[in-house]
Amino acid sequence: MTFLCDRNIISELVRPQPNPGVLIWVKNLSSLKISVITLEEIHY
Repeated sequence: MTFLCDRNIISELVRPQPNPGVLIWVKNLSSLKISVITLEEIHY
């Protein structure tokens, strides 16, 4: 299944110690997408 991730998920993944539940969830996805808006939010 494909998911469109928001800033909160991306921010969690780059933390020094990400939430284990988020890591497990992401590892079980077949595809992960990021919108241009989310990229701009992270960049800003």
